[in-house]
Amino acid sequence: MRDIFRFFLYFITNIFFPDAFYRKRLVIVIGVIVIEVIIVEVVVTVEVVVVGVVIIGVIVKKSLKSMLNRDWMILIFLDLFGTFVPGKYGR
Repeated sequence: MRDIFRFFLYFITNIFFPDAFYRKRLVIVIGVIVIEVIIVEVVVTVEVVVVGVVIIGVIVKKSLKSMLNRDWMILIFLDLFGTFVPGKYGR
């Protein structure tokens, strides 16, 4: 994978910059930019997932608190998720 990446960089830079001095500098700059973009994408993806999980958790917690006051809402919740609870809500 690294060799393919290196070949691609040298191939592209050979076309635009035939001078070896600038080509080497450009390969380093392009490599650093690509690595930074990958790191930023991973960080943003992780942040979005964490924020989404926190928001969904808060919504579920608040909805569960409001649902605990109504027996019929709990029955619908248990039917939707197929949970069997022996006792008061069990069948």
